[in-house]
Amino acid sequence: GFGSVSIADKENRNLLQKAFTLAPSRNEALLWQIRTFTEQNEYADAAGLISILQNDRNLPARLKNDLEEVTSYWFFAQNNYDSSSIHLAKALSNAETKEDKSRREYLLAQMYEMTGKFDDASKYYVRASKHTADPVMDIYARLSDAKMLRLNGNYTELDNSIASLLRMARKDRYEAYRDIIYYSTGQLSLQKPDTTNGIVYYNKSIAYNSNTSGYRDKSYLQLADIAFSQKRYKDARSFYDSLNITGKETDFNPKTVEERKEILSRLVPELLAVEREDSLQAIAGMPPGDRDVFIKKMLKKYRKENGLKEEDDFAGNTLITF
Repeated sequence: GFGSVSIADKENRNLLQKAFTLAPSRNEALLWQIRTFTEQNEYADAAGLISILQNDRNLPARLKNDLEEVTSYWFFAQNNYDSSSIHLAKALSNAETKEDKSRREYLLAQMYEMTGKFDDASKYYVRASKHTADPVMDIYARLSDAKMLRLNGNYTELDNSIASLLRMARKDRYEAYRDIIYYSTGQLSLQKPDTTNGIVYYNKSIAYNSNTSGYRDKSYLQLADIAFSQKRYKDARSFYDSLNITGKETDFNPKTVEERKEILSRLVPELLAVEREDSLQAIAGMPPGDRDVFIKKMLKKYRKENGLKEEDDFAGNTLITF
């Protein structure tokens, strides 16, 4: 079997040799050969080398983690995320920088999430957030961690995650990413569900939008869908009209949006007509004195909105035109 086969070079070097000479390169070349076979979809050849090296007594200890890394990549290339995550976890110490480590931790968390290991996913999202210097990765790691908490039914921690994102939004370091943060907070609020606060956060995301991130349309879509489900059809029509359907970074189906816009374009005018008629009927049914006061207030508001000078010589029988 493979246990009796050795293809690695021994590296029994003394301290002086380790200090002043380079290690043999053939062992690294074998690992690169595994990666090359994997890149070329020659999985059987890569598997053969992996099996031999896993049982090779001459493979130096310094390359054990490198073998775990290429083995993880071999499984990952074949969409076997469960096995890939096992080997990547053993290779985390291979990271050369803290940022590199955070990227590996984020990838590991994603694979745990895809295989339903939500507790492990949450643990590595938290680690990625702590180690990264990239504000965007920090935001998404926290958001993904909160999603894991929701899937686990831990709504107390979900509230803590929302509070954490809101604290981030107040820091200067994250000023350029406030549209992402508030949109993410809105998403978490809907998961509770807390539609009221979700609406607040989506509006804040729009207010802080840079017009380049795509989160403006994402927020408008959420507001439109919420308004439509709550039968606030005038608001829904306004929000759907605000969407940039031709934008590249969108999460909505243009056909569905167009269908709803068509429905609302016919429904909203009818609703406005009904509301106007109901309002006129209500005014007509008022006692004369109350009606005069009400119309006078409307006239004052109308003049103010249109920059007209106020006149106090209104009489109840004066003809008013709007």
